Amino acid sequence: MHYIQRPDIFCRNAAVRGKNTSLMVKGGSFPGFSSDAICFCKVDLLEDGDELDLGERPLKIIHIPGHTPGSIAVLDVKNRVLISGDPVQQDGHIYMFGPNRNMDQYIKSLEYLESRADEFDEIWPSHADIPVSPEVIPKLREGARAVQAGEIEGKETEMHGFTVKVYDLGFCRLLGEA
Repeated sequence: MHYIQRPDIFCRNAAVRGKNTSLMVKGGSFPGFSSDAICFCKVDLLEDGDELDLGERPLKIIHIPGHTPGSIAVLDVKNRVLISGDPVQQDGHIYMFGPNRNMDQYIKSLEYLESRADEFDEIWPSHADIPVSPEVIPKLREGARAVQAGEIEGKETEMHGFTVKVYDLGFCRLLGEA
């Protein structure tokens, strides 16, 4: 679930399609509102290729579904940094279990990032080691393919109330369906 912050409210973004969409959320805990509040907020969805103009610091949006359908990376063009979020990590866990995870899309997204690797010198993931080298992307791609092909054995464990399989890639772990 992605949260969109406005100065006056927080709204939960749940599977909204299209740009400039109004989102209505009932319930939840929003500062200044009761739990029965209904809030409306404008949601501008970001798509692959969109650019955020911060003046002297342009940011490009790169859509990388798989980990979640709406996963994005943000490319800081001027500083040559890719802010990858959860899908690209080193020495961490990448969750690929639960609803809306898609290993085929994840692998395609890694291939897409790999094709753009000449645009960034380092990656800032959301967890674990920061920064990491772009060289981690082909390793993740090959590791995900090996998991998908059954070449890496997963070990069952409990995580957040789910039984999952942990696939150790040697430099990070993919967590998949048990």
